[in-house]
Amino acid sequence: MEGFLKDLKRQINSMLQPFSFSRPYRLMQEVERLKEKLGVEPVIPDSCDFDELIAKVLFLWKTKRESGLLELSYKEKRCLCWALYIGKDIRIVDRIDLLMSILQLFKRPGYLDILIRVYLKNFDLCEGSEVLRRFILDHLRGYNGRRNSLRNWKGRMDLLFSENAIYHTTNWILSQKDKHPEACLKELGLIGGLSDSEFVKYVVLLCLKITENNLNTLPVLLSLLESPVGFTIRFPEILPAMASGLILRADSDGSEEVQRDLRSFFLKYLGDPRLPGSRVRWGGVAKKARDVFIQWLSKEDLRFFFDVVERSAGDPNWRYRRKFWEAYLPYIKETWVILGSKARDLVKGTECSFGHLGGAGSDKSIFLIKMHNYVFLEWSHSGACRVYKESVFPWEFGQDYYHVSEIKWFDYEYRQIHSSPERYRWQDDLARWISTNLAIYPARSYHLEEV
Repeated sequence: MEGFLKDLKRQINSMLQPFSFSRPYRLMQEVERLKEKLGVEPVIPDSCDFDELIAKVLFLWKTKRESGLLELSYKEKRCLCWALYIGKDIRIVDRIDLLMSILQLFKRPGYLDILIRVYLKNFDLCEGSEVLRRFILDHLRGYNGRRNSLRNWKGRMDLLFSENAIYHTTNWILSQKDKHPEACLKELGLIGGLSDSEFVKYVVLLCLKITENNLNTLPVLLSLLESPVGFTIRFPEILPAMASGLILRADSDGSEEVQRDLRSFFLKYLGDPRLPGSRVRWGGVAKKARDVFIQWLSKEDLRFFFDVVERSAGDPNWRYRRKFWEAYLPYIKETWVILGSKARDLVKGTECSFGHLGGAGSDKSIFLIKMHNYVFLEWSHSGACRVYKESVFPWEFGQDYYHVSEIKWFDYEYRQIHSSPERYRWQDDLARWISTNLAIYPARSYHLEEV
């Protein structure tokens, strides 16, 4: 009786188990063919265990060589296309003999489309990539089917799959004067998952190298880096090296327009290096380039501050003060604009960074200038310029909020009233104090009539 009950229990448990249906691989093949016909971009299968698949392929290759690869199912072969550049220790693409045997399994157009995407997405300069490139080129030449993606690849194979593909593709993009670089990428099929592929990255890096020698190509480079999808940057990891090279080059040979474009670009994607939150992002940039960039910001701060002063306070001396400090731009280490509420209302939406001023009239603003070990505090309106030793000055540059009560008004080293600006009386007095105490002289004239 006991044996009967155990057998009955086993049968009941067996009946309660869910049925396991075989995967409809024939149907899956038809789905893939339909996707090919409709031009649907293939995607990496999320149901595949690539580590397990690679282990199986390596075992079959080790034990049975080419004949072992024939034991792979349709699903496994399709997944294997995506696995060529995957590997913890060594990639399949780096095992040339195995790679060449695997490629013999991939002669159908559906496989070729995936191989092209895998090649472009993971592009590098290894020997296996060169083997894959030649395979793709040979099979594209003989392709006469109707699949749109492959027909498009074939139309651009002399660029994308030539022996010097990066060089040819980059120079073709640079030569398209009437096309936006993003339109060029689209024409090449480098869109969707390929818009930030390693192939595009190599193109961007070559374009960067060309731009370092010829700043005329800067607009193309910036356009290639800026992805229209969500208005993000394509390859943020190259920005520090890019900033280190281009800022110094543009400072010595670039026009105002080039410097303005670079300033806007790096402010957008690296931030203001004077601000605490952006200093980490600027950490990989060469110090000399970072200092030059801060000088660019100082120059823009001068324009920004005195333009705001004119609009918010009607200060008749603004053009004299602006001209004076422009003469000292090469020596200015850092600047910071601090605006009252009236001035802030006038500059909403600006890309310039600034602090908020409290404890003063709504139309009052302050301009901070750091040279050597001194801080110059310039007030808007008819306020005097006060000079403090940096070691005792209570404010840090780059803060968001300041209150005038924090300033100790009698700790200054020097005070300059802006008297008789048209006679250059205050300018000469302040210049004399700067030359005596800082041992520096104006880099150019601060007289309005002298350009």
